[in-house]
Amino acid sequence: MEDLYDGHRRRVDDHVEQKADSSHAILYNIVAQHNESLIRMEASITGMVNAIKDQEKTAAEHRQRMFDCVPNGDHDGHRRYHEAVIQRMEARAALWQDVQKSVAKWGVIALLGWMAVAMWHEVIVIGRVALAATLSK
Repeated sequence: MEDLYDGHRRRVDDHVEQKADSSHAILYNIVAQHNESLIRMEASITGMVNAIKDQEKTAAEHRQRMFDCVPNGDHDGHRRYHEAVIQRMEARAALWQDVQKSVAKWGVIALLGWMAVAMWHEVIVIGRVALAATLSK
């Protein structure tokens, strides 16, 4: 009697062989169809469970590879290293931006100084020419 309740066997009733009248035969066919349906559903569910187990195994392997890829398993140290690299790159970019601003500022100052010297030179030249013209009269 214990074998009847194990797996799909619990739904198989070997004792329903009574086909004496048509009502029993109809009932027997309905039960048999229901049992076949349950067996198909059980096979489908078993397949889904196996697929989920395979996915869990794959996910666990992937997670382990992710943990193994960090040197010495030190995830915080690995994160701090990358944060330091990012800070260094940001500092270098800020330095070059300051250098470019400084070069532009001093370039403008040098241009203005050169223009002032050139204009002063022209004022002196024009002044000498004018003085020489007035003295020659």
